[in-house]
Amino acid sequence: MLYDCLTFSIVLMFIVAQEVDCMQQEADYVIDAFLLLCLAYLWATQLPHLRSRDTYAYVAIICCIKMSFFADQSSSLNFTTDDTLSEMRAMLKSTPLFNVTAPLIGMIILENKINRHHNFGLFNKLMTHSITFALFYYYFVLYTQQPKILASQTEHSLALEAEYGQKLKMVGNCIYAAIIFCCMVSFLYFKMIKNKTWENISVRNGLLIAKAAMLVTGTSGPLVYFCLIMQLYNFSLICNHRRDSKPGATFPIQIFFVYFTMQQYFFRSNHRERFSSLKVGKVCPGGVFCG
Repeated sequence: MLYDCLTFSIVLMFIVAQEVDCMQQEADYVIDAFLLLCLAYLWATQLPHLRSRDTYAYVAIICCIKMSFFADQSSSLNFTTDDTLSEMRAMLKSTPLFNVTAPLIGMIILENKINRHHNFGLFNKLMTHSITFALFYYYFVLYTQQPKILASQTEHSLALEAEYGQKLKMVGNCIYAAIIFCCMVSFLYFKMIKNKTWENISVRNGLLIAKAAMLVTGTSGPLVYFCLIMQLYNFSLICNHRRDSKPGATFPIQIFFVYFTMQQYFFRSNHRERFSSLKVGKVCPGGVFCG
């Protein structure tokens, strides 16, 4: 009965959220709150002597939720962000060490942990790491070989910009082709020949596809998708360690957490259009017959 009430409370609050202004204008913050609520429910219903085992996983998830905020290139139109936080956000977004280098190094470490847990083997490790090093090279070119923007463009400067753009395009296309090739090899070899489970194949290919998503998202991609994979990995540890009184009792809450995670990183990767509620509130709907 307790788990049913907890699940119903999430459903009810999510339905109410669709009808209030906050979900339309500040959906990313609302989704963050739902994620923390799901975590709180799972923490509160875990056996007391088992909570300490997953403390690091809970802390890692909360850190990922908060760190993804700094990768977001959009800001609220309805509320003013604190000046100190805005300056820190702008500084971190313009720092390659924070946006690119640290997340890609973290990806290597995290992929090694996932490889050990799933016993993927050396071949899969070589595939994932080779794509990661290719991303290192792409962002190295992006940050270090960009020509200076001159006040007055010359033929030479335009030629340098065109060459720079072509090089980035070539490296990016090579990475996409390598990811597609690795996914095909992974499916044909591990599924068709080795007869691995679909879960096994989905994790292998998911790590590869995340690299393509990093490339699509731009300079904030490595941080956003490193946080996503780290968050899902630690959540899987929490789920594996749970000991519910009734098998599957917290499964709906776990599904909600994954659903909200997908929404969260959709928003944090700059996929949204926001509007100011103050400006919209001053006009009539549709702008017709306002008099």
